[in-house]
Amino acid sequence: MHTNQTPLSSYNRFAKAAILTGVPFFFLMGAMSLWLLATDQNGFAARSIFTGMALFFLGLGAFGTRLIPHIHSSVAASADGLHVFDKHLAETFHPWSDISHFKDRPVLQVLDFYDTTGKRVLSVDYYISNFGQFYEQVAQSASAGA
Repeated sequence: MHTNQTPLSSYNRFAKAAILTGVPFFFLMGAMSLWLLATDQNGFAARSIFTGMALFFLGLGAFGTRLIPHIHSSVAASADGLHVFDKHLAETFHPWSDISHFKDRPVLQVLDFYDTTGKRVLSVDYYISNFGQFYEQVAQSASAGA
């Protein structure tokens, strides 16, 4: 059970709106780049640019979809494990023994947690509230378990 000593981290309304509108925006930009690629006849350079744009935007949109399932969740890290609360505050607890590793992606500003089967159980980005404290507890628990 989560204790009140560890602050909960959650998305504010602005961050939720940015994620929920940003992901479709990137897919739309990718589709527009593909449309320009298909309709533009300006040669190799233009086709190369539109191909690169399409791959970038579609890849970013696909990567961003990993945040959507956790957007209404609140999370906390304790010495025992990860506490994930849904929007109705029902808790899902992941003990550190069930977390095989986490990936910190500083360029994309996303932290992914994986269980022992390799399934991603949680993804949060750096804009979640109290991220510094959350990350510090994760780092301490990871170093204690190593």
